[in-house]
Amino acid sequence: MLKSRSIIFRGHSSIRSIRRPYGTSNVAKNWKLILGYTVFTTTFTGAALVVTAVGEYELVRRQRGFMNNPMNSYRRKMWLGPPGQEEFKLRERMGDWFRSLVPTQTAFLVIIAVNIGILLAWKRAVYNRELSNKMFKWFTLRNSSKPITLLTSTFSHSSALHLFINMYCLWTFLPTMDSSYGLIRTLAIFFTGCVCSSYVNVLYKLIRGSTIPSVGASGGILAVVTAMAEIFPDIRLTFIIPVVAFDASTGVIGITALSVCGIIFKKILPSIDHVAHLAGIAYGYVWHRYIHTFYVTHSKTVKSKWRQFRERKY
Repeated sequence: MLKSRSIIFRGHSSIRSIRRPYGTSNVAKNWKLILGYTVFTTTFTGAALVVTAVGEYELVRRQRGFMNNPMNSYRRKMWLGPPGQEEFKLRERMGDWFRSLVPTQTAFLVIIAVNIGILLAWKRAVYNRELSNKMFKWFTLRNSSKPITLLTSTFSHSSALHLFINMYCLWTFLPTMDSSYGLIRTLAIFFTGCVCSSYVNVLYKLIRGSTIPSVGASGGILAVVTAMAEIFPDIRLTFIIPVVAFDASTGVIGITALSVCGIIFKKILPSIDHVAHLAGIAYGYVWHRYIHTFYVTHSKTVKSKWRQFRERKY
């Protein structure tokens, strides 16, 4: 997650016009706003766990139905078409590529597409004052934002490079997470990590009186990375530039140390929102140690209730 002080629109420099990035604490004055953030975060996290249990049940049910459906082979033949035609060869190559992806990567293609769409909307907002006002209102995290921006701000990115780095890092970790948690739980870690890290971040902004907006999904991504590092601490991670390889636990420790130093010494990478990064790491640890255990214990009850609901006769 980045502090988006660098986002400027022609004729509308709302972020740079802020003279004092830090002011007096607004916690006492904005207790209703804090209550709204708290209710949204707890409700979203609880609902995400319930939806995860239901989603896993429906996924297994759908997979069983797909395997037993004789129409699927016919649909595949219709998609691939007669042999020897270039159009259908392209379809076959596309199908082979999609089948080579793990389920989490296939699902996150939708998230990547949404992020690209919102980035293009930001670019369009440079020339449209009304659109820029709406984007600032609904897709940036500020100390006076609506509770829904705890989620929507994570789909915004300050630049194409910011989007590429976030999505590339997330994409490379997904195969490992898919083998450990599966599709639905990985999505749950990511989205709840985004919301919880944004929650801690906005509370910090209120305590410090910061008026600098933040954007990005780094909190959710670091929650996924930390959960992965808890399962596979010795798995090797690499960065593109420079090409440096290190194990997952070392990487998490290094990012944690950098985030703590960035909070204490604000001149260390000031454009990065270190609070959101640290909160995402903490959430990933809490998820693996406590929330996941709670989920495994109680998800069977939710799945049983959902199965009874589906099978009841009206």
